[in-house]
Amino acid sequence: MTDDRIGDATIVSTLNSFREHERTLPARPIKPRSDSEVALDSLWDISFTHLSRNARDLLSVLSLLSPGMSDEASYCRQLFTNLNVDGVTLDLFLPTNQKALDGKLHFCKQNRNSGSRDSDATLSSVISEPPLLREAITELENARLIKFEKRILRVHRVVQEAMNYYSSQEMQLYFNSAAAVVFEAFPKQLSRDIMSKHWKTCECYIAHGISLSSKFVAYYHLEKESLKGYGSSIALLILQSNHELI
Repeated sequence: MTDDRIGDATIVSTLNSFREHERTLPARPIKPRSDSEVALDSLWDISFTHLSRNARDLLSVLSLLSPGMSDEASYCRQLFTNLNVDGVTLDLFLPTNQKALDGKLHFCKQNRNSGSRDSDATLSSVISEPPLLREAITELENARLIKFEKRILRVHRVVQEAMNYYSSQEMQLYFNSAAAVVFEAFPKQLSRDIMSKHWKTCECYIAHGISLSSKFVAYYHLEKESLKGYGSSIALLILQSNHELI
């Protein structure tokens, strides 16, 4: 971890800050942290608290998706050959249907203050990222929390696991936003359309669908922190299962 913003005027004040973050660190719902994980996650939490709202929202969504070289990516490669799942393409956050960005990714919308009733962005507007999204990406890059190269966002598995969701309601909102953009990007079968011709698009996003499915299953059975399936999240699970059978 490299973040110049972490630290204080003295070693004592820095240690006190660390102890406060350690004391208030939200529990991991799936399994308790080890002593070393508590220490590391407390340091990460200090870095996370310095993020702007938009940057934290973007990182929270990215933490639910496949980072690339992960268990989900390995599983995909076992199912399909030549599968490109290395990171998250920027296009995921630039849908033509802007309603997919409602919720935690609202800042990614094109012409947020235009007052237009049209939910679709023009083709030219989705080629480049809007200013607030660009600022959030730059902030996360400067904090060394993600890498951004050739329109691909990459976040390390350690950062994903350290991301804290302060309540089940908060995690549900991030899960809903992640599922919405992946569902919007995922190819849909229209009439008798042959889905094999959409494989190039499918291979960009199927690992993220599997990642969300895995987290849904892991959290669904928890008594207090369970995830619920709504709208696009349920549709994504069904859509993904259909593609896996093709």
